[in-house]
Amino acid sequence: VSIGDRYTNVAREWMHAAAMAGHIKAKLRLGWMCRAGQGGSRDHASAQRLFEDAAKAGETDALCGLAYVNLDYGKLEEGRKGLRAYYDAVRKSGDVNSYAMKRLAEMALEGKGGPVDKEEAKAALTLGARQPFASECRKLMQQHFPMLAAVEKLSWKS
Repeated sequence: VSIGDRYTNVAREWMHAAAMAGHIKAKLRLGWMCRAGQGGSRDHASAQRLFEDAAKAGETDALCGLAYVNLDYGKLEEGRKGLRAYYDAVRKSGDVNSYAMKRLAEMALEGKGGPVDKEEAKAALTLGARQPFASECRKLMQQHFPMLAAVEKLSWKS
């Protein structure tokens, strides 16, 4: 066991304790850890339950986590629907996971989990590209919607 593994194991134990005590942010973080296998084995069932609890408590990032769990299981329609719900929840707050927006745009462009929808892709990329460190969204926008990217470039944060 490496030193990094030992620390992630301890972190997961502490997150578990805080989550079981009802701390919503700990449930969210533990959900991500369970999904990724950080500090222990991958556990999608626990991740899903933790994300559901956090989402019920109003934690919008949990919607993103639920969508990813569905995508991990190959449930493309549910995953895309979940990413859309996340988009709807965060588009006004400005606190956006640009990778989730890129993934939604890719699914909309490729017709995964629903029909091809260029407007949905444009909306997701526009929101994602405006976030700091959103180079992947910006590249996808420039590739598929160069005119929109030229206009939006003015509002991109570094």
